[in-house]
Amino acid sequence: MEKIKWDKSISVNIMDVDENLKKIIDLINKIIDLKQSKNCDENELMETFADLTEFVRNYFPHEENYLIKYKYPELKQHKKEHKKFVKKINAFRRWFAEDPANLSDDVVRYLREWVLFHIQEFDMTFGPFIRVQLYLDECSPKKVARY
Repeated sequence: MEKIKWDKSISVNIMDVDENLKKIIDLINKIIDLKQSKNCDENELMETFADLTEFVRNYFPHEENYLIKYKYPELKQHKKEHKKFVKKINAFRRWFAEDPANLSDDVVRYLREWVLFHIQEFDMTFGPFIRVQLYLDECSPKKVARY
């Protein structure tokens, strides 16, 4: 399975959002590498999946705070997508705890495809909106120096 390559086509051009998206992609790529290795370390695989689960559970609220702060009109749908993904990977994590062999290529493919789809269809939509809001914040009279 092909790893996700970070490039400008999946960058939302908001530095901390991009850094966190890169971390998610790095964890998924690590899972892909582990699954493809001949001597797959199931403990490391489970640890990496747990890291991914915890990271997205902690990161998504951070991303949503941008959307809340700037009253992003599609906030409700965006949060719904995050919630569905977290619910799904939590279920996967419980399933893998029963038997690490349950971490199939189909599950890894789901992770890869979901993240790419979510970035391209949801995050890329809020990127320009939030960048404009951040620019307006920078230009607000409160930030302009008085001489």
